[in-house]
Amino acid sequence: MAHARLTREKLSVDIPNRTVAEFIRMILEHYDIRAVVPAELEEHTISVKMANADWSSLLDTALLPCGYDWFVEDGMVWIVDVEAEEEPIYTDFMARLLFAKVEDVAPILRLFPSRDDKESMEVLPKWNQVRFHVRKERLSSLKIFLQNVDEDKGSNQQAHPSNDS
Repeated sequence: MAHARLTREKLSVDIPNRTVAEFIRMILEHYDIRAVVPAELEEHTISVKMANADWSSLLDTALLPCGYDWFVEDGMVWIVDVEAEEEPIYTDFMARLLFAKVEDVAPILRLFPSRDDKESMEVLPKWNQVRFHVRKERLSSLKIFLQNVDEDKGSNQQAHPSNDS
């Protein structure tokens, strides 16, 4: 069984008129990732057409319009009803980018969708770090997002070195 945060393969999908539960199971089965899918998602239908999307983007596309969110814990995807949650618990998370320059990827990092006005991001260029204040259940997806951005932008910078010398 794949560990959810290590899976980066991109997928193109064109899936018409399926239940959200069925769509989620198909996607995660493709990536060999375990998940807990609520039975209520059988009541929602979706049609998805996306190119070069990773599994986390596909989950967001299917779940957010239905009022659901997801997080990774112990290598397993957990899907939760946002409306049924009690008051969210927030956490602060700081990460140092290893490959990319934080100033270069800050606009991309701001694309990580904020769920409410309490979530925030701060760029710390002196240390090549970024600080997030996010809901605790979103921390795993944030880490995956950061890893993907850092590695993708870092490999692009190595493939196209600047001529600053």
